[in-house]
Amino acid sequence: METGTLTDRVYETIKQKILSGEFADGERLNLTELARQLNVSNSPLREAMSRLEKVGLVRVVPYRGPFVRSLSPLDVTEIFDVRIALETLAVRLVA
Repeated sequence: METGTLTDRVYETIKQKILSGEFADGERLNLTELARQLNVSNSPLREAMSRLEKVGLVRVVPYRGPFVRSLSPLDVTEIFDVRIALETLAVRLVA
């Protein structure tokens, strides 16, 4: 992951950890520990959290911090519907 800003790299790293299940649904993300693990300051970490909240992967609770957003059954269904649509389109474009 060489390209992009530091915030972009932090965002992508945390996003992958969430999507891979390394961070569990509802888990509180410890910013101090993440900053240490990723060897970054708080600024790019907070910017990445803001982006993750905008895309719905994280919920930031005032005075408590960021939490991995739990997906409802409807969320999961919608994600699979979008994935099917995208994969169908990809197959059509290749053919």
